[in-house]
Amino acid sequence: MSEWDDGDRLKIPAPTGGTLSDGDKGDITVSASGATWTIDAGAVTLAKQANMATASVVYRKTAGDGAPEVQTLATLKTDLGLTGTNSGDQTSIVGITGTKAQFDTAVTDGNFLYSGDVTQYTDEMAQDAVGGMVDTTLVYTDATPLLSRAALTGAVTASAGSNATSLGSFTKAQLTAAVSDGDPLYVGDITGNATHTGDATGATALTVVKIQGKDFPTLSAADDQKYPKYVSASNAFVMTTLAGGGNVSNTGTPANNQVAVWTDATTIEGDTALTFDTTTDTLSVGTGGVMVTGTIELGAATDTTISRAAAGVIAVEGVPILKATSGVGATPTSSTTTAITHGLGRTPVIVRIWGKSGFTSSTSATPVTSSEGVWTSSGNTCIYQAENGTTTIAAQTSTAFSIHLSTSVGNIITGVIQNVGATTFDIVWTETGTHTRGVYMWEAQ
Repeated sequence: MSEWDDGDRLKIPAPTGGTLSDGDKGDITVSASGATWTIDAGAVTLAKQANMATASVVYRKTAGDGAPEVQTLATLKTDLGLTGTNSGDQTSIVGITGTKAQFDTAVTDGNFLYSGDVTQYTDEMAQDAVGGMVDTTLVYTDATPLLSRAALTGAVTASAGSNATSLGSFTKAQLTAAVSDGDPLYVGDITGNATHTGDATGATALTVVKIQGKDFPTLSAADDQKYPKYVSASNAFVMTTLAGGGNVSNTGTPANNQVAVWTDATTIEGDTALTFDTTTDTLSVGTGGVMVTGTIELGAATDTTISRAAAGVIAVEGVPILKATSGVGATPTSSTTTAITHGLGRTPVIVRIWGKSGFTSSTSATPVTSSEGVWTSSGNTCIYQAENGTTTIAAQTSTAFSIHLSTSVGNIITGVIQNVGATTFDIVWTETGTHTRGVYMWEAQ
């Protein structure tokens, strides 16, 4: 059985008696070895479509995608919102008839005027109406017709119909009465070159042209924020810009003894954590402490200078003040490494170490050797006593280790201080022969 696919192709099963070749068969094109038959575009005429009822249109009313549907004109009119005799948008009043009352009802914001509603009003009637409204300040000439202003008389005069005005004649008292915000000055009211005493008062500004006989400039908007400065070369005053610039304002409410700090380019603010008591000359800071990037001078500049020598180390007059820790221990009886915790919290500047191969309660033929050594960033240094089997011999020195102890000839232990850090250092012991345990004491600064 044949069927339509989702497009415009008619799917027809292949004939059982053979295979239809591909190609255009007229209104149908065959492809896929005869498996697909496609109707050519424009091949289906209106006559080949299903019959429709009279006065019908084709559009889909049912919601959603689907096949076209045949609908009546009444259904289309309802879907378009057309009711009664309404056949669509009305864009012209041509062909519309009705009574005046109907037109007035149709217009929502006014009423029509029709011929005969207004009595004929002539130009003469209008002119006479205007002439009856004017008073003596205006002149109406009916023959022209013309409406003009009457002549002005008194303090200010003007010809009839003219806009040009001029001052009339009046007394000083009349002029003074006419000025509402001050009193005019007339020739003779002020004695020339009189010495002025007291303040210059009155609503009218006092114009200063000379000060002590020196010319004073006429001020303008360009002189805002300037001050008068006398220049002897020109023997006159000139308006001069103030030196410096910017405004300084405070923020908040400063308290007594607070030290002011700048918070931006124009604002100073009191710091609650930084105060100076002028009564006791005491400077107090908050819990954050004081950070000094340079040196602190106590007394004279060359008297007592406190400075930072290194991390965790301060110096007075260039001499470091070193915190020290110390401890004691026993030398091992074999080659090994001893880790020492010094607890300074920083890398020591120097580590000292003292040692003895043993202690005796009285003079003995068996010698007791001793050693003193140091470590610095330059390395290890040691001074020690050796022995020849019966007595000790002269002191020896070495830069290979920091401690050297011998029990007898050939039985020695030495220690090298290495890996010195912020919390620990190592003593690397090397035994030669068989050494009897001795004791040592260390100090880290």
